[in-house]
Order: sequence, then C-alpha cells, then structure tokens
Amino acid sequence: MDIYIEREKGEISFQEWLDYVKSDDELILTEVTEGINPLTKMKLRIEIPGRVIFNGVEINFKRGCIGCEYASEEMLAKLKEIAIVFGANVYDCGEEIDLDEK
Repeated sequence: MDIYIEREKGEISFQEWLDYVKSDDELILTEVTEGINPLTKMKLRIEIPGRVIFNGVEINFKRGCIGCEYASEEMLAKLKEIAIVFGANVYDCGEEIDLDEK
C-alpha cells in the first residue's frame, strides 16, 4: 500500500474497520473478487477480508493499517476523513501527510 492510515499507538482492529465501513455509505464492502488467470484462462476467486470499494478504487485492511495504491485528490480526502475518525495519521510511502492540508 502506497497510501495508508496507521495509528502511532495501537493498531486499528479488523472489527473497528468493519464497524466503520458499515457506518459509511460511501464504502462498499466487497471481500471477494473474481477474474481470469491470463495464462491458464481459469476463473479465479480471491477473498480479501476487509476490502472495500470507494468510487471504483480498492481500499484494503492489512495488519492494522488501511490503505490503497491510488492517490487521487478524492481518495486522499477520504483517507484523511477516515484517519481522523480513528485518531490516526495518513502516510504516503512512509511520509506523514498533514491532515489539515487541502
């Protein structure tokens, strides 16, 4: 994850994340994705616990962090919003992003 949310003290629990997702109408919980293996042409089904979609972009939960690979202005604003709720910080490749910065 290039852009991610992390607490300085204490991990965000998986249950906290699921509870938040249920409270946010902009997030769609989709923990299963399907596709076709380009080499074998076989259908794949992959389960990714805590995976959500925000405006067509994946946000994932991994080891107490929440994040994604795509950093549009809209996505960054959403991650900042989520971080504030969790009392956490947003990082871009390890560099902290100011939550007040537009």
